[in-house]
Amino acid sequence: MSIRRCAIPDIPLYERFRLLRPFAAFKRPALILCLFFGLFFAASPAFPSQQTVIVTVTVNSVARGEYFVILEDSGNVLVRTKDIIEMDFRDPKGRTRLIEGEEYLSLASMKGVAFRFDEKRIALDIDAAPELLLKRTIDFMPGRAPRVYYPRDTSVFLNYRLGYTGGEGMSYKSFGLTNQLGARWQDFLFLGDTSYYRTPQESRFTRLMTAVTYDDRTRLRRGVAGDFFASSGELGSNLNMGGVSFSKTYKLDPYFIKYPTLNLGGLASMPSDVEVYIDGIRLVSDKIAPGEFEIRNITHSGGAHNVEVVIRDPFGNVQRITHPFYQTDTLLGKGLSEYSYNAGYLRQEFGAKSWQYGVPAFSFFHRYGYNANLTLALRGEGGGKVYAAGPEASVLLASAGVLTVSGLAGRGRDGSTGAAASINHYYLSHGFTTRLLVRGYSRRFTTVASRAFQQKVRAEAAAGVGYGLGEYGNLSLDYALVKRYEGTDTRTVTASFSKSLWHTATAITTLKRVVEAEPRYEAFLGLVYYFGEDSSFSANYNRSKYTNAENLQLISPAPTVGEGVGLRASVDRIAAGGGAPAYIVNPTLDYNAAHAVARADYRNRNNQAGTDELYDISLAGAIARVDSTTELTRPIYDSFGMVKVGSVEGVRAYVNSQETGRTGKDGVVFIPSLGSFYDNRVSIEPKDIPMDYLLPDVRRTVSPPLRSGSCIVFDAKRIRAFMGKLKLEGPDGVKPLEFYDVTLTAGDRTLTFPTGKDGEFYFENTDIAKKAGGAVDGNAGCDAIDGKKAGAELAPGRYRATLVYNNRPCLFDIDIPDNDETFVELGGLTCTPAPEPVSLPAAVMPAAPVEVEAVAPIEVVAVTPVATSSEVEAVVPRAQAIEAQAAPVEVEAVAPAAPVEVILPSAPVGAIAPLAAVTPGPVVPQAATAAPAGPEAEPVGPRTSVEVSVTPGVPMTVPLPASFALHQFFNGDMPPTIDDLSVYYDAASAIKDTPGAVVYIEGHCDQLGTDAYNMRLGMRRARTAQKALIGLGVPAGRIVSVRSFGKRRPVCRTNLGQACRSLNRRVVIKLAAPPPVRARP
Repeated sequence: MSIRRCAIPDIPLYERFRLLRPFAAFKRPALILCLFFGLFFAASPAFPSQQTVIVTVTVNSVARGEYFVILEDSGNVLVRTKDIIEMDFRDPKGRTRLIEGEEYLSLASMKGVAFRFDEKRIALDIDAAPELLLKRTIDFMPGRAPRVYYPRDTSVFLNYRLGYTGGEGMSYKSFGLTNQLGARWQDFLFLGDTSYYRTPQESRFTRLMTAVTYDDRTRLRRGVAGDFFASSGELGSNLNMGGVSFSKTYKLDPYFIKYPTLNLGGLASMPSDVEVYIDGIRLVSDKIAPGEFEIRNITHSGGAHNVEVVIRDPFGNVQRITHPFYQTDTLLGKGLSEYSYNAGYLRQEFGAKSWQYGVPAFSFFHRYGYNANLTLALRGEGGGKVYAAGPEASVLLASAGVLTVSGLAGRGRDGSTGAAASINHYYLSHGFTTRLLVRGYSRRFTTVASRAFQQKVRAEAAAGVGYGLGEYGNLSLDYALVKRYEGTDTRTVTASFSKSLWHTATAITTLKRVVEAEPRYEAFLGLVYYFGEDSSFSANYNRSKYTNAENLQLISPAPTVGEGVGLRASVDRIAAGGGAPAYIVNPTLDYNAAHAVARADYRNRNNQAGTDELYDISLAGAIARVDSTTELTRPIYDSFGMVKVGSVEGVRAYVNSQETGRTGKDGVVFIPSLGSFYDNRVSIEPKDIPMDYLLPDVRRTVSPPLRSGSCIVFDAKRIRAFMGKLKLEGPDGVKPLEFYDVTLTAGDRTLTFPTGKDGEFYFENTDIAKKAGGAVDGNAGCDAIDGKKAGAELAPGRYRATLVYNNRPCLFDIDIPDNDETFVELGGLTCTPAPEPVSLPAAVMPAAPVEVEAVAPIEVVAVTPVATSSEVEAVVPRAQAIEAQAAPVEVEAVAPAAPVEVILPSAPVGAIAPLAAVTPGPVVPQAATAAPAGPEAEPVGPRTSVEVSVTPGVPMTVPLPASFALHQFFNGDMPPTIDDLSVYYDAASAIKDTPGAVVYIEGHCDQLGTDAYNMRLGMRRARTAQKALIGLGVPAGRIVSVRSFGKRRPVCRTNLGQACRSLNRRVVIKLAAPPPVRARP
């Protein structure tokens, strides 16, 4: 049978696409779809010479899915232009034709494209030139961790160090106090240092550095007002200034690669495997589709390397691309700039005077990456009648290393001019290195930092070569020369050798010859043994013409994170000038406590002259404040954090897998050490969290700004479930309030929960949320603490609750007891409605409709049914028929009578079955060990049930009462089969056969996830059912309500098992008598 005999029914082409597009990815033969539509529409082809079919498309042997195409009698094939683009064509060109509003492209007119239609397979095979397809990219750029938190919390800290120095017998010699005050507000940092020093003879207080820093992490720019250090380059000066500074600094993002990287490209005509090797070591393997591909941002350690890309097609043909490249961080990437502009006054007598400033000065440099092989720069400085400026260029010499040439010329204090120049070359390749440096200075050359008493250097030169001998060690040879205008020249030749021993020790030996006024030799021999994590023991011997020295040293440092003890001890023997040796013993003990660091240092020198003792005892720590919490902690050298785990005590906290402490009674533990701008992995121990707490996450990735304090919140909430019965007290007596929405108000937060059969209700303290905010991630920082944003739990106390009964508010109080019970029975509660109808705010009004609004038709989206499992059938009898018509959110009308709803798993899928009698069971509260929200929340495409319930009394051709159930996936990636469509067809037929009824659609979710997330997910499900019904002919105007209840109306509360949760994932389609239309007030 020819595929051309199967014509699409005589309906507009736009309608065909609208109805059939959800099935484009469906893998069954397209012929079944044609037969299906042939059952419902009379076939009458509008274009005898053209046939529209669904075909499986492959492009260069890669499956691209199923698409509608038009077959012409000439053998040409027309494909929609947007479908061609979906097939990864880069810029498809050819003859186009407009058919019923859609643009089609003729495959026969496309250059570089060949195609073949296979009637047996109903497949279209396209062969395209690789350059016509989209470029595929393999990127070696290191990615950031997901969900990185960039805090901007307000914080302040004060570092202090108290030091006491004593002589023999601990006699008083000096006392010192050093302070550093830091304050962070958003992107601004204030930092100030002071020092106080006292001896028996004098006392001195000195201000050191004071500055305000602004960091723009987005643009990688920094501004400083105050004291700072500035440098103009290797030929210029390092200046201590007070003023303003503006710079481009890549330290604000340590993961940004500023130096050039290697990019390689190629073409693949077929699906291929690609492997990337650097120096013979495979770095990555991947699969690429046909077309052009690019491998970007290849980086490695510095030096010369060889990159090889191996491309292997399905037939075993191999293509190799080899490219040598040289990696260096001296150059800037193309188009990148790095600069620093500084102006102010020179600091004088720094460390001795607080406010001593001198002459105005400036310093700057600006580097620009012209391309991957050339970086240009301009540098300069000035102050005190001294000015100098000059260019710099760094060039990549292919694979022969990097050459940097710079010069500086200017005017001195006496008006004379001078200049300096520098040439620097460096090369590294597979363990072999060479280095060359030559500098020359004119006699009159002067920098801002030059001093009159300094000896003038005429020239400097240094050259070296090193080679790695693998397991035999490393050898290097260096030569240095310093020539002066006055004084003695110096020449130095150094030979060094090092070798690893037993993988735990290293031996180092150095021989040096120094030629000055008279030549001399120096020799050094050292052995270092490593043990433990960071501990080491070393023995050194140093001999020169005038001195012999031996040294033994033991180092076991204190932990960088957390508490612990560190030890450093050394013993030296020094013999100088042939005299008696001196012995020096120097032990040091460090203790990192929870709130401070203590150090005790003792130094004893014993020689012929006697014994000299020196004691140094210090205590260092910090007072830090972030949010409303103040803490004594260890010194803060970079950034710090406060971990908040609800109010749970004894929870271990970790930074980069190293334990840093345990939370106190307030659930807080301070972290005194976080790396600014880096990704710090902060986590807590989940085993320390009690079982009755809900914890969305146990780890955060935090990237704090410089010297800042951050709140790192793990929102641990104790789960408490509350249940009871709600009754109405009125003129007719007391009766249960069934199927109403109750709103509980707690400050600026609200909690909404429904009532069920006999007025039963159930809610949890963790459901409370802000009216306008919704749930907030723990990455909200300090604002997430103590309910400043949503997410705070319902605290004990009395709260006002409201519902609307006959357009009248019904108010009552709910008392949340202060006890440790997880399940709290509130008993019977009674509310009394207001005597007269009143106007209520929209937030309090229920979803009761006032006027009916039609819903616009939307494209069909159907879903795949899944057979009900035996596990679900076992749980169904416990489910309650508590669903009822609640006020829709999008329309207003008088609420109809509540329809009866029940799921009948024993009935065939899609069948209309008699309604079985169901005895409602007791409401069982949600388990206290509910799964956390966030990453474990229910995804968009889970298995879901669809129920259609019919209100008794509405005319219908099917027997009443009746029910309809369907379990399916609501996921656009899982299109339905033809059999599945019959289920929706039965549902649509039931609605069409009850012309006097209107339709209400509700979306429901299971217990996992946040309330806000599930409200959105439930609405998506309800919209999916709406689209499906409209596509099957249900008039849009009969669907008067489409709303979501999220997880607020579960029919199964017994547990969090898959069977119970699958019952709560559902869409309810209700039929009820149309409400009377009312005018808006």
